[in-house]
Amino acid sequence: MSSLISIANKAPIVATFDTQMLHASVTTVRDVYAFHALTYVEQPIVADLRQRFVQAVRQAQTPKACIVAPFGYGKTATAIGIWDACQQAGLLAVPPISCGSFAALAQALYDWAVFMLPAYCTELDDAYDTFLTVSADAMARRDEQTFQIPFEQARASIRDKIERGYLDFDDISVNLVAFLELVTRLTQRAGHQGLVVVVDEIQQLIGNANKGVLVALRQLIWGLRTRQIPFGIVFTMDPDTERILADRAGDILHRIKDDRLYLDMRHIYDRDFPARLWQQYVTAFQLSEDEAAAIDRPALESLGQLCEREDLSNGPRTVINVLQCVAIRAADRMGSYTPIDLVNDFLNGTIRFDGDRGVIPALVGELLSLPYFQHSYPLAQVLRLIAAFPRGCPVEIASRYDLAHAWHELNNTLRGEIVTELEEGLTLIELQRVGRPAHRLNVLLRRYWMQITDQQLFAETAQKIFSSLVLPLIFPPRVHDLHGWKGLDDVLLDADDRYAGMLEGTASSRYPLRRLRVVVMADSTPAPLLRPADDADLVLGFRIDLRTEAVSRIDIVSDTYIVFHLALNRAADNGLRGGLAWIEHYLSPQPISAAVILSLLNYLRQEQIDDAPDRDRARITDTIARLQEWLLADLFPQSLFSQTPFGVLAAGTSGLKEFLHQIFASRWPDYQPIATYQHWMALLDDYAAALRHVAPAQRVGSTVQKGSKGNIAALFRQKRHAGFKSRARQYGDLLRIEQWTGTEAAVYFTPHPAEVVLANRVRTDGALTWNDAYQSLRSQGFAVAEARYVLQLMLARAIVKQEGSLLVSTDVPTDLEIRTQVQNLLERCTQLVSVPDELTIKLNALIETPDQSTNHSQLVWDVQLIEQQLETYETLCHAEAEARHQAARQRVLDTIPRLTLNAPDAPLGKLQHHITAVYRELEEKRQKLLAEATFLMASGNACSPEHVEVLVSHVNQWDTSAHQYGRWNAFAPRLARLQTAVQRMVKGTDNLDALSSQLDQVLRDARAVLSQTGMVALGEISRFEPVLEHCEQVFQGMTDERQAAYEQIASQLCTQIQELLTFVNPPEPPPYYIEDDERSFQALFQHLADIVSRTIALKGLLFVQTESANKAHATHKVYGKIQSVAQQAADPSWLFEEKPPRLRHEAKRSVQDLQQQIARASQKVSSARQYLVRSLSLSSAASVNVAMILEQAARQNESAQILEELIQLQQVGALSLKIEF
Repeated sequence: MSSLISIANKAPIVATFDTQMLHASVTTVRDVYAFHALTYVEQPIVADLRQRFVQAVRQAQTPKACIVAPFGYGKTATAIGIWDACQQAGLLAVPPISCGSFAALAQALYDWAVFMLPAYCTELDDAYDTFLTVSADAMARRDEQTFQIPFEQARASIRDKIERGYLDFDDISVNLVAFLELVTRLTQRAGHQGLVVVVDEIQQLIGNANKGVLVALRQLIWGLRTRQIPFGIVFTMDPDTERILADRAGDILHRIKDDRLYLDMRHIYDRDFPARLWQQYVTAFQLSEDEAAAIDRPALESLGQLCEREDLSNGPRTVINVLQCVAIRAADRMGSYTPIDLVNDFLNGTIRFDGDRGVIPALVGELLSLPYFQHSYPLAQVLRLIAAFPRGCPVEIASRYDLAHAWHELNNTLRGEIVTELEEGLTLIELQRVGRPAHRLNVLLRRYWMQITDQQLFAETAQKIFSSLVLPLIFPPRVHDLHGWKGLDDVLLDADDRYAGMLEGTASSRYPLRRLRVVVMADSTPAPLLRPADDADLVLGFRIDLRTEAVSRIDIVSDTYIVFHLALNRAADNGLRGGLAWIEHYLSPQPISAAVILSLLNYLRQEQIDDAPDRDRARITDTIARLQEWLLADLFPQSLFSQTPFGVLAAGTSGLKEFLHQIFASRWPDYQPIATYQHWMALLDDYAAALRHVAPAQRVGSTVQKGSKGNIAALFRQKRHAGFKSRARQYGDLLRIEQWTGTEAAVYFTPHPAEVVLANRVRTDGALTWNDAYQSLRSQGFAVAEARYVLQLMLARAIVKQEGSLLVSTDVPTDLEIRTQVQNLLERCTQLVSVPDELTIKLNALIETPDQSTNHSQLVWDVQLIEQQLETYETLCHAEAEARHQAARQRVLDTIPRLTLNAPDAPLGKLQHHITAVYRELEEKRQKLLAEATFLMASGNACSPEHVEVLVSHVNQWDTSAHQYGRWNAFAPRLARLQTAVQRMVKGTDNLDALSSQLDQVLRDARAVLSQTGMVALGEISRFEPVLEHCEQVFQGMTDERQAAYEQIASQLCTQIQELLTFVNPPEPPPYYIEDDERSFQALFQHLADIVSRTIALKGLLFVQTESANKAHATHKVYGKIQSVAQQAADPSWLFEEKPPRLRHEAKRSVQDLQQQIARASQKVSSARQYLVRSLSLSSAASVNVAMILEQAARQNESAQILEELIQLQQVGALSLKIEF
């Protein structure tokens, strides 16, 4: 059992070692991580990342990987798995460590390399010493220059701090890259294929993410990007750190993500994870057959269903916690672990990680407390069983534990109330994410079954239903240019009884923006003709064959026309699959076919479910999605494509996409798309703009375009050059970066091969019509939009020019034409208020002293460039004028939301009148400002900045007053409450008298200030608030006085209630809350009001009829009066006065009058009933001991009659009897 004990002792969360531990004991770190690696289960998506990472290291791509997950979601375990896999792949991998500095990271690499490569200790020592020396020298020289500290002294101190990991600065990360490069070369010499470093919990490295640390990290990442060495680094971080980096250093994350080795682990654990992990335990620990059976298969399945739900579990932590319980149970030889044991462990708290909200233990515990389950052990067990399966527990699993009968009983009796039946079985309603279901889907299926007609009716609408339901599935709506299709709404019925239309979209990124003419027709309809005006790449025909004996097939009529013959009515070989088998019951006796499912989907689409509960809508939507998936797989199976020359391996939509891709590949083998990114049009627009701003030789790539990085980026209308290099890669072969170092840059503009071909044709033929050029590009495979952009690029390069509908070779203007153009530009300059001097200087120079040595084409280019600059300046002048008016309007618009005001709160005490007056004045001013702002908004361009400034100034003043008014609005009720509380206390002490006098003075001063100066006095609130806060503190400190006042008032009120209701003893008041005087008195008033209300209501028992006889009229009237007064008495404000606290005279008179009416009306009531009610009314308690009443009644020989009255009153619901043992 030692292996099981090892599992039991395995921690749910793997701890990370730091660099100090690695330095102190390398073998301990290695052995602990190796133990965890034995039981690590690799998720498929992690395996893919790991394989690509290892391959990138071997290929010297210097990859950077990153794993993001919250605490406890397996970051460290995954890092250990990657570390172990790297070692097995022949790489030297530093185990996952957390480090507090880059120097500590270098120390960890050095310690591990020395341990793993003992033969290279000398070279490693030299490399590490060089790293320390160079890093320390850089800072020591700074200290020497800045602080005049001797160089050697400074270097020794700094080096010591670096060695201990206490110091980091920019140069360290630069030197660290050199150190990593050197260790990588030593690693290769030692026979390893590369070097890997795993930095766990990177938040320890970057700390509070200050500027210095981020600069160092940025230099490290950028330094690695410039190397092509067999080195890789893996980071792990939590989502908070990821968010901090995104906010403060987004470029660092982008550079890491560029390697496409970035993984967020929060949603990768599926329902099969527990089974895979247990199998890994079995293999790693060499468990025996009996030990491997310590947990049964249903328990692993149920644990998987819980693991995938974040609201029911903590993902992998819960799984490992449960498997620990399994191992402990097996070690004690307690039998195989079942789903019932799993739920029991949730209930008794053995499983600590239960989703942080304890949904399962709370829900199951509540249900098990119901008598229905307490009286039946099988029902309680089956409840535990189905609670373990949020997706549903099938009856077969219940049978495994002899609970099939209980499963059926629960399903028959509580379905729809506590349990619900899903596709996989029975489960608890409360465990469903979308709430309580109402089985709306089942109702719809029954309705559909009742209205199923023969297939002749479906045949009449088959094309229409196919067009509206199937086409959107195989051609999903467009998301952007390279994803989805447009034109589905234009697939309409034509004169030939076919549904036809043109679709444009992308099925394969290799062949974007295809135009497909889609035709849906009956099997007997004539074939469609491809008209030239359609400009379609392909015609797809869908022939609907409703014969039951028909077989689906594909006819490739030509490379532009393909027909799918779809046998919709052919019975499916395997019926419904994918959790849909339960629907077959509702479709019986109809055989399952694509036609039937299509008809069902059409029916469900027409049903209105918007008013259905969320649970119903979610279930219906999920079922429709499953039916659609089944339908596509049945219409387009892999066997359908096997009839064609193309090797298609997929089915459904994927198979159709693959089929179209191969059709296009065979038709256009040399096609090179220019639409390669979703924003390809914007990219090419920027490219064309850049072409217009460079010389002719640079446009065609004859010479390189040089300049600063900022200038090159500006050519492409980019404000910053950061990130431009990545953007330039998106142009592919159209743009090549020749230089991008320091501040200098150089790029080559390269024409697309199609541009060169067309330009040569224009030169050869002399001219080419626009349509011929367009058709030529279309025949080469270019999409409609692509062809037009290729032509636009040719014009932008000026390798051809357009004259009407013709493309012709470019010609060069004469000197006279250039001179005339320059004079026109000078005249345009004079029409502007101001023009940059450089423009007029250049233009005058071109007229007065033309440079004869200047190349003629260069002269043409110079004039074009000046004209473009002038156009830009003209546009800017107009934009600035418009912007000034818009800014003024926006400032007015921004002031309007600030003009809001709340009415004064009540009660405000003796300041009510004054604050209300201030409110009215503020509201009047607000209305005027609002009217002024509305007028300025409506005035258009007449809204001058000067008027706006005046308005904003007034609004600011009003806003300040409104804020101060709000403080007065809060100050007044506080003052009123404190005065009331002080007035309740016993006078006579110096402190109390002083406090009372101070509060009176505050009230007088506040009223005087508000009365005399009104709104002007609002600022005085800053003087009054501290005084009131001081008074409140003094009052809170009078604990003895406050408690004495409370006890005195409570005693007086309780005595008054005793006298009013003739209680034997006065009621007990609630305790006094020292920390809250106001709450204490509110609780006292409410408590006494409840007693009075309940006692009066008890009098109504005198007139409750327990027989069928009608009540007398007088009895009705008195009973109604009792109910009315009891309801009024429940309100403390009706019963008590606050100043001073006492019974209201009107309330006291109402109760006394009622008692007299009750006395007169109860003369005809039996003596037993009178005795009972009188006895019940003598106590103020909420419950009365009936035994004592019966004991006293026995002395008068009336106990039997009293007991009979009690039972009768209970039977009619007038009172409740509780029996205690």
